[in-house]
Amino acid sequence: MRIASRYREKVREMFYHAYNGYLNHAFPLDELKPITCKGQDTWGSFSLSLVDALDTLVVMGNTTEFRRAVDLVLKSVRYVSVRTDANVNVSVFETNIRIVGGLISAHMLSGRVEGMVLEDGWPCSGPLLRLAEAVAVRLLPAFNTGEFKVMQDLLQSCPRDDI
Repeated sequence: MRIASRYREKVREMFYHAYNGYLNHAFPLDELKPITCKGQDTWGSFSLSLVDALDTLVVMGNTTEFRRAVDLVLKSVRYVSVRTDANVNVSVFETNIRIVGGLISAHMLSGRVEGMVLEDGWPCSGPLLRLAEAVAVRLLPAFNTGEFKVMQDLLQSCPRDDI
């Protein structure tokens, strides 16, 4: 086996070790604490590790798991944007690059996934894009203050009907 092939297989093996560990022990929380093997919400209760993994699943060619993971994201993350029972303060930077960016990336890559059902109007519409937009709208007040805000309260930033 060539060196590149061995490294490629090792990367794949490591990815699935982390991915399956997260799904088995931490989902729908944001991250897996590897020593205790328990989940924790660290960035706003977005199932962050799952969103982070979406584009990697496509790059690795696992379109079956990508479709399943998209379904999990849409079922587990959607409620966050309309939840009214608690404040959710998030890092604007992390939420922007990891959640908004991850959802937009997965949305665009979904067009390359065989068997993925795309809405009429794709790539300008779709559930992942709408979810990214809902989160991005919640971040907007952080940019409208004249000073950049590091943290943003997602639940208090926009009227519920605006998303």
